[in-house]
Amino acid sequence: MNRKIQSLQAGRALAALAVVMAHSATSISNVIAPIAIGRQYIYQSGILGVDFFFLLSGYIIAHVHAVDLGKRDRIWNYISKRLKRIFLPYLPIGVAFALIYTIAPSLPGASGNWNWMSSLFLAPDAASPALHPAWTLEHEMVFYLFFATLILSVRLGIFLGIVWLSIISLCSLLGSTPSWLGRAGNIVNIEFFMGIGAFALLNRCNNGYLVQFVIVIMVLLGGTFLLHHETGVVPLDMHGVVRLIEEKRIFISLIICALMMQIICLERAGYISFFYRWLIFLGDASYAIYLTHVPAQAVAVRVLAKYSILSEWLNFAIMVSASVIAGVYFHLIFERHIMKWRFQLSPVRWFR
Repeated sequence: MNRKIQSLQAGRALAALAVVMAHSATSISNVIAPIAIGRQYIYQSGILGVDFFFLLSGYIIAHVHAVDLGKRDRIWNYISKRLKRIFLPYLPIGVAFALIYTIAPSLPGASGNWNWMSSLFLAPDAASPALHPAWTLEHEMVFYLFFATLILSVRLGIFLGIVWLSIISLCSLLGSTPSWLGRAGNIVNIEFFMGIGAFALLNRCNNGYLVQFVIVIMVLLGGTFLLHHETGVVPLDMHGVVRLIEEKRIFISLIICALMMQIICLERAGYISFFYRWLIFLGDASYAIYLTHVPAQAVAVRVLAKYSILSEWLNFAIMVSASVIAGVYFHLIFERHIMKWRFQLSPVRWFR
């Protein structure tokens, strides 16, 4: 059940690279020279890597913890694993950013909407952590909390899941989310449920034709929406980012989820049995790359700004390379070692 799925690990690497490329384009536009809108649209499509991570998170959590559903005695093991995976690699960088922004509030980004509560605990409120990309981790924390209810009680978890999906849908229809909901009311949370649904279909359905039928329907639904509506992007915002409209990203995520399911089916059937080792390695390092690419780009873009004679493509290549190298280095010297630490919460330890 817990065997690593090689295709998803390779997908994790590609998604991390896509996000890095999108943020590289933003940094270059803000600091060095504006990038043409057309190319910005291409670069910023890499933000969809975040959507893949959300889909993947739902699938992997179900893949790893399906055997724990309804078993209350497994809740502390689940919480320990999730907190360890998220916080141990994150805290050194997240706290460092918060300290730097506190000491030097004149730095770019220091005046943004962040606070210490979000930065330390990834609390899903309206503010972001000081390390801005960690806003996605706030969504992860909400999803982990929801999945914990499934472990405590499957019926309770299903009920709360229906309520949560209903609230998200209502907020989307009304076009606004109450501030007290924070990240929990964002429509992208549906992607976690898509991931769980993908796992349930692939692992509970013995009819391969039904699985293929569902995959085709998902592609047709997402594709039909994209063909008959606007592209789903809006002009550059104040930060130089071409933003994808979140409601439309859900339909794109349908296609991504369908492709993810198809690739898993092909791997299981033995049609895909080989992946480049470097791609799997980058998949292992993808979380480290995601955490470190912003500080790496902050340094690289200011160095490159002094040599503006370099072409846009060369700047772009250097930015992406710097981000990947920083992430791989962090993974090798810190993340993979700290993840070997035995961390287990226990109610006996806390309340005796």
